[in-house]
Amino acid sequence: AVRAGPSPSTSPSPSPSPLLDTCDDPRADGSCAVREGEYANPPETAEEELGSRTEEGAVVEEGALAVPQKPQRPWVIADPTDAISVEMRTKLNGNLTLLGAKTQFLCYLAVLPKVPSHSPETRTTREYAKRLLSQWFGSHRKTHDKTVLIVILLEEQRVEMAMGSKARRKLKESTTRRMARKARTHLANSGADKAAESIVNQTVAALKKKDGVLGSFKGVMMPVIVGVVLMFMYMKNSRGTGLMG
Repeated sequence: AVRAGPSPSTSPSPSPSPLLDTCDDPRADGSCAVREGEYANPPETAEEELGSRTEEGAVVEEGALAVPQKPQRPWVIADPTDAISVEMRTKLNGNLTLLGAKTQFLCYLAVLPKVPSHSPETRTTREYAKRLLSQWFGSHRKTHDKTVLIVILLEEQRVEMAMGSKARRKLKESTTRRMARKARTHLANSGADKAAESIVNQTVAALKKKDGVLGSFKGVMMPVIVGVVLMFMYMKNSRGTGLMG
């Protein structure tokens, strides 16, 4: 007896990925490989987005560095193991999104289990945060310069902050160290939710803080003062050279 094969009409068709924008890498089954890009059909609710975000947050290897995929807008939080609650994640994401709308700065949060053990070139948790910032934004210099990346590492019990040049001018190292210490205390005593809330709230407040009249005055007058001093030194040297001649 001849054995009939499965009817083509009954074979399930592959479902398209929600992240597809264009298909530069078609698979053998006709579906398209996922590229990092904007959603072709953006989710309408936060719950739908969280479902997609969990898949996107899977840790993948890129060279010797395991890189959690950068969250896609409207999300700015990567939490591949769901270490913080949905309620806290939604609240903090709203605060960070509002910060980006009202200031020139962007702030992202990554909550990760640990620094990958197969990243020998990353000796410290701070180096890992810097490398992750570079992996996410290194090809977009203007975005990199104004971005702050907060990294919470659960196993190491560390909170690290990496930032671009413009953000560093706003947040001094002494300030970020103090903020991170406070968040680490919450991480040790109260868990990931409290630590994330603490570091995000501190960062938002610091980035929104105005420099004040004195800070603005110093920023305007410092180049003028330096110019006057250099001119005075030039004239003094010129006069001394004339007298000697």
